[in-house]
Amino acid sequence: MYKFDDWATADAAVEVESDTLNGLFEECGVALERFMVGNVKCLKHRTIKTSSKTLEGLLFSWLNELIYLKDAENFFFASFDVNVDKNDGGYELTADGCGQTFSSTTSSKHDVKSCTYHKLKVVHDVKWRATFVLDV
Repeated sequence: MYKFDDWATADAAVEVESDTLNGLFEECGVALERFMVGNVKCLKHRTIKTSSKTLEGLLFSWLNELIYLKDAENFFFASFDVNVDKNDGGYELTADGCGQTFSSTTSSKHDVKSCTYHKLKVVHDVKWRATFVLDV
């Protein structure tokens, strides 16, 4: 016999808004970083590039690249300067991020495994808005 309970949560839903598309991607990155770890110092700059045919795909790729850098290098970001460009094939994102590497013994607040496509959306009405779900 088995039973499913709702006391265990494995996801975190995030909603972000900004006046600009670039600002939206910056805020999404900062929201992810603050969810994973608290204070981060701006000690080293890193350039991140990614692309996708859709804005939702670009957000998915952007957030998962940040999660990859956390997993592969224990690198977390304090801030970003993001530029999103539209081209014939979709969208390209270039970001200058500033952050630091933590020791392998530093524990994060939440160990995010990935951003998911579940409820992922980027919309523009009066403001730019994004919704994404993190698998924790």
